[in-house]
Amino acid sequence: MSEDRKRDNRFRTVEKLLYIHHDCEKTRYPQLDKAIDRIRDDKYYPIIEMRYFRKMKMDEIIEKLPYSRKTVYDKRNKLIDRIIDVMYADDIMKEIMETKKDA
Repeated sequence: MSEDRKRDNRFRTVEKLLYIHHDCEKTRYPQLDKAIDRIRDDKYYPIIEMRYFRKMKMDEIIEKLPYSRKTVYDKRNKLIDRIIDVMYADDIMKEIMETKKDA
C-alpha cells in the first residue's frame, strides 16, 4: 500500500474515532485519549473540539473563528496528523525500519 493511501486510511480512521470519542467518557482507545491530551493545549485545538465533539460543520467553525478557510482546514489536518503520529507510532516505526532494510 502506498504511503499516501496509508495516511488517508489512518486519517479517516482517526476522524471516525474523534466523532465517537466525545460520546464516551473514556474510549477503548487509550492511544486516542493520549493523543488528544497532547494536542489539547494547541492554539488551534478548538477546531477539533468544534468539529468532532460539538459536531459543527466546517462552515460554522470558519464563521466563529478569526482564521481563513484555508487555515482552518490546514490546522485541522495538522492536528489530526499529530494524533496519527501518536496512535500509529509503532506502525510508523516498523515502516521506517523496513524502509531502511530495503535501502
